[in-house]
Amino acid sequence: MKEDNKKRAVTILLHNEDGDILAVSRKNDLNDFGLPGGKVDDGETDEEAIIREVKEETGLEIFNARPYFIREDADYICTTFIGNYVGEISTSEKGKVIWADWKTIKSGSFGEYNMQLEEFFENTMKYKEDEFVINTETGEAFHIKHIVKDAGGNASLSTGYFVSAFCSNIGFAFVKKSAIDNIKMMIVPKNSSIEYLEKLGIKDPEGEEARMFACSAHFDVNQYYGKNDAFLYSYHIRQTVNVGRRFKNEIPEDDWFFVEAGLWNHDCIEDARKTYNDLAKSIGKHGALISFALTNSDGKTREERADEKYYEKIRNTKYATFAKLCDRIANLEYSMKTKSSMLLKYHKEHEHFKASIYVPGEYESMWKHIENLFNK
Repeated sequence: MKEDNKKRAVTILLHNEDGDILAVSRKNDLNDFGLPGGKVDDGETDEEAIIREVKEETGLEIFNARPYFIREDADYICTTFIGNYVGEISTSEKGKVIWADWKTIKSGSFGEYNMQLEEFFENTMKYKEDEFVINTETGEAFHIKHIVKDAGGNASLSTGYFVSAFCSNIGFAFVKKSAIDNIKMMIVPKNSSIEYLEKLGIKDPEGEEARMFACSAHFDVNQYYGKNDAFLYSYHIRQTVNVGRRFKNEIPEDDWFFVEAGLWNHDCIEDARKTYNDLAKSIGKHGALISFALTNSDGKTREERADEKYYEKIRNTKYATFAKLCDRIANLEYSMKTKSSMLLKYHKEHEHFKASIYVPGEYESMWKHIENLFNK
């Protein structure tokens, strides 16, 4: 049979933030899972087909799709894509949609194909574990293990998690293919000097000096954040600042500059071996005071470190409660997104946490937001 007469089929390999694979069941067997996809219709390109199939089967919108793995047999040419996605899983079709592991995918009707796909996937993930991707627009760093290397040797983002993380950091309201195209990335070793990173010319429209000081400090001590240390710590401090910007109306306009500096550096004394004097010299005494106030007491347990002396510092330092709430909201939102066990800890300690720093009439919208998160 000539190749031109062969039927074409497409699938797509998508991962969530935990590394699980998007899978759909057969309509007549809800325990038989494979990758989303199907046959290519007449007059349709492979890319158009996979976008259509994923939308029909999962409700997700696919963009930046590109061929990743191709296999031919006697009757079919099957192409597996990788790409990016947005949206929530929602489908009116009869099959089930889940996030699965390779074992589940390989045990389905197309298990032999998916076994070859897994082997190819493992063989193309040849980046070193001590490398990170740097977004040169923001200086944000992401662990290399979440990056897929395609057959042509090009590095690309493989999950919607990374798409949203990158785009939110540079202010895109909606994730679009053009947004990804405009992001410049490069791979650097984990232990690259901060001087090297500074040469990238990264810019932030607000608080550049405070941001660079904080990112440098946490980078220099190799501090990570998130499940399986997926991010350098700069991810968390940026999310904390982003929360602050969302609730910026709580702060007088004339004071915002030093409050934001304090948000960027809120963990520098506690985690990055900086002193109050280091911060005061770099970002000013008001921002340094916020960081000092948010520095835990000494102790072996979480309870000992967040003792009454710690909360007293927060209560007695201007805007420290605001900064602590930004930090807590950033951690809560990440914990909810990743289903982290920390969410339960935050919930258990919330009553004491609020009793320790709550002042009626202050930051009510932020407290309400925290309680709404717990009620979701």
